[in-house]
Amino acid sequence: MAVCLTLAAVVSMHALTLCSQQRMLSSAGDLLTAQGDIFLSPLCRLLADTPGPAERVLDGNGHKLVLPTGLDAQERLPLILVGAGTTLQLRNITIVHSPALAACLHLGAGT
Repeated sequence: MAVCLTLAAVVSMHALTLCSQQRMLSSAGDLLTAQGDIFLSPLCRLLADTPGPAERVLDGNGHKLVLPTGLDAQERLPLILVGAGTTLQLRNITIVHSPALAACLHLGAGT
């Protein structure tokens, strides 16, 4: 089964959350390199979920992973989903609005 990473389209310096692009990663150790800033929203999520153990890598290539503003740790808005037994490694990326990370991250059992 494949892993789906959904990324926001970026035009110039402005994010368009109405357009999205899906990238299927089908084998362990797959690497996805960001071509621009990634803006997460309910329409644009980062999914790393496959049966069995797997490692997925998102190389930000110096870009940003932008989370929504105004979320606290008590809220739940699962925008980054990491399945059971899966490892998602974020490399070379800056997380913007990082206090929202706890609200946006959903980890499966054994993750």
